[in-house]
Amino acid sequence: MSAPALDLTSQEVTTTLLLNPIDWRERAVETFRLGSAEFVTRERSLQCRCLRALLQADPSAGTALVVLPLGLLPKQPLVDLDVKGPLGQTILLRRPEIAVREAALVENLTSDAGLDLGHDVRTLLPLLLGFTDGNWRAVRGSAPRRSDRVKVYLNAGLGVAPSPSQLRALFASVRRVTQVLDPYNDSPPEIPSAVESPFLVVPQLVEEGHVGSLDEAVDMVDAYSRFVQRAGEVAGSEPSAAGDLLTVLTDYGRYWEMLVHAEVPLDRPFTVTYSHLDPAPVRGLFARIDVNCVVADAESNHVVILISDPGTRIQRVDALKPRGRRELAYMAPRTRANDEMHTFYVSENDRDFRVTLQTQLGVLRRVALANIVLFLLTGLASTALLLRAPRTLGELAVSAGPTAAVAGLLVLREPSTLASRLRVPYTLIVILGVMLLAGVSVWRFTGLP
Repeated sequence: MSAPALDLTSQEVTTTLLLNPIDWRERAVETFRLGSAEFVTRERSLQCRCLRALLQADPSAGTALVVLPLGLLPKQPLVDLDVKGPLGQTILLRRPEIAVREAALVENLTSDAGLDLGHDVRTLLPLLLGFTDGNWRAVRGSAPRRSDRVKVYLNAGLGVAPSPSQLRALFASVRRVTQVLDPYNDSPPEIPSAVESPFLVVPQLVEEGHVGSLDEAVDMVDAYSRFVQRAGEVAGSEPSAAGDLLTVLTDYGRYWEMLVHAEVPLDRPFTVTYSHLDPAPVRGLFARIDVNCVVADAESNHVVILISDPGTRIQRVDALKPRGRRELAYMAPRTRANDEMHTFYVSENDRDFRVTLQTQLGVLRRVALANIVLFLLTGLASTALLLRAPRTLGELAVSAGPTAAVAGLLVLREPSTLASRLRVPYTLIVILGVMLLAGVSVWRFTGLP
């Protein structure tokens, strides 16, 4: 009978894995399958080294139960998640437990930076890291001014409106935190971050009994803002342990560490894979999809963008720095690029940590050409009718008959929502041609002035 798996699920082991990702992640392969106008299918495979030396595991054990960090995910609902481990069942931790382990990592980095969290910040930290948008998303459009929205949010969560002095104190704390963390933030702003806006967790502080009054909650938020301010002073402008602390803290405001409970071998490499649907709507008139991914959390990172719709092609892919900037990220040149697939491989030590892959899509050239030809044909038929009016129904049928065939093409069902979205401009010009031909036909046949 084989020996039981060694239990290495403690916070200390998780922190070791989080602090040293390059030591055990040999390669990360991330694939984005584009086939919907609203979602991309995101698949990630981690090829991992033997863990015995890193974890200093008992020599008698062949396998271990560990809490394995697989990567950062945006703080949004997980859709169609599927995780496969090397040795059977793999279970995703609950988000409150993830937040506690993330807080342990932040405390470790705080100690490395020569700082101390203090009781108030230590109490507040798991709430900040575990925050989801809650009621904030519901009240963001309730008032034009941010101060009014905050007042509505706190009133809804606490059952009592905060006083002007309490609001001023909260806003002062937010300003201090934002001023320090903004240079470390390379994430899109769509997801609210309690790390940067700590007033978001005030209702939870009071509701869960961490404080006895709103004034105590305001004081706790103030203590957190001053801790961040002190870390910013220690960090300076050069790379430092305090800078690493602020980078991780900022990341955990908008991203979850995907932590799974898994049994893994200790003396041989193994692979863990997961997939889920990631919101990525088609943007703009010229059909662009933006996806964010991490490209520096393994020894080497491979990124693949695939088209799963047979009527769609990739026109170009740009790797940009996040936060809406049109600045190219530092990545190695793509290794393969065609209409169906673009791949990137990066292993340089100074590569960017996170990038936005901006993918320009289009319909197949033959599909675009067919729609343009249909528009030209209807235009020619309309021109012919303008030059010579039909005298009989037979002549009218010969001239305007193609209208029915073209209209039939317009109601054909697209193979996917992505193809339907990409064909909108071409569909519109064909509809314009059909309406023009139909109008000219009726006008010329009836002889109306």
